[in-house]
Amino acid sequence: MLEEAIRGEKAAVEEYDTIIADMTLPPSTNSLLTKHRDNVQTALNKVSAMESIA
Repeated sequence: MLEEAIRGEKAAVEEYDTIIADMTLPPSTNSLLTKHRDNVQTALNKVSAMESIA
């Protein structure tokens, strides 16, 4: 179950990175997406830490 959560979070971070790299985004949108990506990355780090314990 944790492996699937990790896989999904990694895919989300990659999608955010792809969209954030689009230089035509308004700065406010870029900032919002960056914050969301950072939150997903934090969740990924927590789930990865849980996997190493299990």
